[in-house]
Amino acid sequence: MTKMISSKLFFEIFTQFGFNDFLLMKDRKLAGSGLRYKMVSNDRMNTFLGIGLMQENEIYDMVNEPEKKLLRSTNYLRWNINIAENTELYNTVYYQVSSSDINDYRLLYDGSIDFSVNENLSFFIELNYRYDNDPHGNMGKSYVQLNNGIEFTF
Repeated sequence: MTKMISSKLFFEIFTQFGFNDFLLMKDRKLAGSGLRYKMVSNDRMNTFLGIGLMQENEIYDMVNEPEKKLLRSTNYLRWNINIAENTELYNTVYYQVSSSDINDYRLLYDGSIDFSVNENLSFFIELNYRYDNDPHGNMGKSYVQLNNGIEFTF
């Protein structure tokens, strides 16, 4: 949920529920809030900068470290670009640091490009990258996920 404070400043509240089989994460819940600043907004591009805090609770399928609870800062830069009339590029980079250990940080990138064929049919390609400087258990520090698909709107 986003509430406008001024024409360029917004207050945000967010939650997230999920899991990640690649990270052996059975359950992930987080809630947080922060401020979003509109840097650029025109017909071609929108750019936002955000800062905030989030509480993160994760349950893992690991015997030695079954759960992790952290308060993290969450900071992001988001920019969306209209490349052409039917093509849009979406990008978000997150930098998230543990409040109790500055050496425990994550860098995340979520990006996609959408190609609209007409008002009902589009194609997309998504790229997600995750780097965790202090991963839970013996998990690797980074992974990449690539998705593509077709979207049909009724």
